[in-house]
Amino acid sequence: GLASRSYYTELLEAGVEVHHFRGGLLHSKTCTVDGRWSLVGTGNLDQRSLNLNLEIGLAAFDPGTTSAFRGLQAEYARSSDRVDAAAWSQRPMLQRLLQNSVQLMAPLL
Repeated sequence: GLASRSYYTELLEAGVEVHHFRGGLLHSKTCTVDGRWSLVGTGNLDQRSLNLNLEIGLAAFDPGTTSAFRGLQAEYARSSDRVDAAAWSQRPMLQRLLQNSVQLMAPLL
């Protein structure tokens, strides 16, 4: 939503690829590292999930599991549109204002 999108500028400037999933709400939280490590869990990368909610996660050190997650992530990417940094920086001022305003409430969301 608006709160999460308020962080896109910093993420894009840091080289993070941001994708919008076309298939509806994608609530999956997966991470793979170096083809060996996999992380999957319920937590979001926000203050509420990290400090307040009782979240759970699983870390696996298994190339087979990691490969399966990479396949799933690739499928998600094929069903998504990548956010273009140049286009993002040119979004309308009203959209920026709304996103930045909602960001002030992000810890409560």
